[in-house]
Amino acid sequence: MCCLFPEAGKTYQGLQILDRCGIIRLSQQFEKQLRIQFLLSSDRLLDYFEKDLEASMIGQSILRIYGGIHEQMTTIDLPFLMRKTGVHEEKILQILERMESLQCLQMELNRSDASVTYLCPREDERTLNPHRKQIERQYQLKEQQLERMIEFANQHNSCLSQYLMSYFGDEQGKPCGKCSVCLGRIEDRDKYPPSDLITELKTLLKDSPLDIHGIRERLNFEPQQILDVLDHLTDLGQLSRDEQQRFQFKK
Repeated sequence: MCCLFPEAGKTYQGLQILDRCGIIRLSQQFEKQLRIQFLLSSDRLLDYFEKDLEASMIGQSILRIYGGIHEQMTTIDLPFLMRKTGVHEEKILQILERMESLQCLQMELNRSDASVTYLCPREDERTLNPHRKQIERQYQLKEQQLERMIEFANQHNSCLSQYLMSYFGDEQGKPCGKCSVCLGRIEDRDKYPPSDLITELKTLLKDSPLDIHGIRERLNFEPQQILDVLDHLTDLGQLSRDEQQRFQFKK
């Protein structure tokens, strides 16, 4: 199907919509399905197995496990058959294909991951028109979901967890503090010196300069915070140091 329709994603979405409307049944099968029916009688099969020992092990295992395999196409559990015989999948399929070429059996191997069954007649105008509004609503819903996904990916101002909760109707959510937006805010906040520290520092150094030890003793802030602010204000040219390594604000 993907070879016939290069835009496989759109094709699959279209099939899903038709499945919801009851026009088709879309079955998803994510492993190989093997169905076989023996065409020879049991006696003739045993005669063949005497000449082909590889086929004998596989064929007799199938005969023991699946009754009625002469009368109708029977689904074979490949993983179970592999465990039972100790033969890997490719080898089992090669043996069965060889037996099919000799008309010992008929085989159907489904290698696709999906199958489509039509539930309505295939006259497009009659079949699709009654469902037109529903199909259009499904298409609009997909467009809205895509727009919200893009909006979420480009979200840099609000907490992502809060945004998701609001999407599902919970408007009372609080910022999580763990998403990239919240962590970015914390990082940005840490980049800038606390305004109250700068204010107290200006008051402290207003009358007389102090060295780093005197400043730390008089300010109730973390030592590293104080040092970072002093370096920051010095780099900006707002603070200067005298020969005794005392800080004072420039006038």
